[in-house]
Amino acid sequence: MSQRRLKPETSAQAKIVEALRAIGRVVHRVHCGTTKVRRGYMQHNEKGTPDLHVVPCFYLETKSASGELSDDQKRVHDKLRAQGGIVAVVRSAAEALAVVVGKVRPEDLETAEVRELLGEKPAKVKKPRAA
Repeated sequence: MSQRRLKPETSAQAKIVEALRAIGRVVHRVHCGTTKVRRGYMQHNEKGTPDLHVVPCFYLETKSASGELSDDQKRVHDKLRAQGGIVAVVRSAAEALAVVVGKVRPEDLETAEVRELLGEKPAKVKKPRAA
């Protein structure tokens, strides 16, 4: 029997949920897209909906270190922000905690200063090759 390979963000997501619940937050894992059922397909939440909902309502999209948002995710995130939602892309438990407890604004997560504050290395930026 072969095992299904987990996405790189799955491990980070489990740690994020555990860390947030450890500080008393209610966290809901949200499923998107469709699932095949006996008589067809069942529609879950809209494609692009963030993975985690944290009460009070924070929408946290979990990504691996190199993961990028899909066009559907960008569209839904923009819609949630336009209606006052707090939406952040988080890549570790430290980032999730920093956003939820109010130490870091979601839009500042990618700055080198914030990465240093969280004890993480800045994301490597690929340099274009010289011709």
